[in-house]
Amino acid sequence: MNQMTIEEATTLLFRRLCNDFKTRGKEAEMSRQSLGSGIPEEIFMAALRQMRGPANDQDMQVEFIERNADRMRLGASWRGRCANEK
Repeated sequence: MNQMTIEEATTLLFRRLCNDFKTRGKEAEMSRQSLGSGIPEEIFMAALRQMRGPANDQDMQVEFIERNADRMRLGASWRGRCANEK
C-alpha cells in the first residue's frame, strides 16, 4: 500500500475541517487526534505546516484554538471555500 502524500493529507484535513464547520458552524473545533485520525504522524505534521503557511498565520486553512496546538478549526478566510466540498 502506498503511503499518503502531504497533498492528500492536506486535502483530507481540509475536508474534515469543512465538514465540521458545516455541521457545527464557525465555533466548530476538532482535536488533533480526531483531525489526524488515520494519517501517519510525520505526514500529518507536514500537512499542518503547509496549511499554516510559512509565517504560521492564524488566517490560513487551519487555526489553533487559543494557542492550543491540540484544538483546531477551519481558518476564517477559508470558511467560504467549504461550500463546494462534499
